[in-house]
Amino acid sequence: MSATRPRLAIVTMQFPVPSETFLSREILALGPSVEIAVHTLKGLHPRRERIAAEQGVDGVVTYPPFADKRRLWQAVRTFGMRRIMALARLAVTDRALPPSVRLRYLAALPSALLCALRIAEQRPDIVHAYWGHYPSLVLCLLAGRSPATRHTLGLSAYDLARAGSITREAARTSAAVFTLARANIGAVAELAAGSPVRVVHHGIDLAAYPPADALPAKDPLRIVTAGRLLGFKRFDLVLDAFALVLASRPEARLDLVGDGPERDALQRQAYRLGIADSVRFHGWLAPGALRDMLLDARMFLLLSQWERIPNVIKEAMAAGCVCISSHTPGMEEIICDGSDGYLVADPADSSAVAARMLAHLGKAETDPMQLRAAARIRAGFDVRRTVSGYLEVWLAP
Repeated sequence: MSATRPRLAIVTMQFPVPSETFLSREILALGPSVEIAVHTLKGLHPRRERIAAEQGVDGVVTYPPFADKRRLWQAVRTFGMRRIMALARLAVTDRALPPSVRLRYLAALPSALLCALRIAEQRPDIVHAYWGHYPSLVLCLLAGRSPATRHTLGLSAYDLARAGSITREAARTSAAVFTLARANIGAVAELAAGSPVRVVHHGIDLAAYPPADALPAKDPLRIVTAGRLLGFKRFDLVLDAFALVLASRPEARLDLVGDGPERDALQRQAYRLGIADSVRFHGWLAPGALRDMLLDARMFLLLSQWERIPNVIKEAMAAGCVCISSHTPGMEEIICDGSDGYLVADPADSSAVAARMLAHLGKAETDPMQLRAAARIRAGFDVRRTVSGYLEVWLAP
């Protein structure tokens, strides 16, 4: 480990991006303890400068891959054709993964080679693959090259679903594997094959939110939902439930924040349900704009079929929203059903979801559930404290 501030290389797919503010927050919280450089397998986001400024990471050193035949051949010589072909075979023959994912591993290999070469040249103290799917290629290439460098892996959500032989190899050679929910421990431990598994909840910047006992007055009929507009996020179920709410509370309003391929279909659904005048599609908003919206809203709704304790739920709870979420794995680690929010076993039961919404909408006074939600997040999900879980491993003697 360096005598000065240790150097950390984070490997991820793209940085920064609108949908992964949690990485930016963790980088900012880690900044005083480690010197950080981010290495990506994809090129720069087309709105990178704006997103970086919004997330406060415009000063973070970021290395995207660049097509460079000379450097690529240098990487081949450095890591050896035998090792590269072995990784390619692992990807192609991994029957645990669908063919499309195997092809993505192969497509990511040239970028992983360039990334691994740069990291090998820079010789940081720690290399952390933030995601456990394609960034695992970089850890596999670097394994055993520098005993003084500590390798760790993050394996938490979609990457856990796409974990296969390459992820298993990266986990097996890591000093530790991090995951964001206790619900993941069994699956991650099986892949890690003896490497320590540590739970590190993604935290949020609570300095941006008032204490639980100082929440602002809220619009009693304002509801917010947010996320990437993808099919599995099930924003169609949010619209179905909201349509039932409007039958009893015609003044209610729904703000839908986010963008994605399902936007047109959702807008058509809103017109078909006759609720288009009460639903506003905002597209992506800067983190500060979304925070202000949550501070004003009475309720937050997320009915996704696939989540692992998303940060947007933490943000909504910190802002004092009554949160209703589908009960995906790990959500019980953040919401105690009926106490500081609601967990819905069947998000397609629109009547049940609407009934929970109507129980809290329209009231001017602060609801005890709002106070408990804000207090819970403040007690356990401050990013300045949660990142200590990383540092305990990275800075250990």
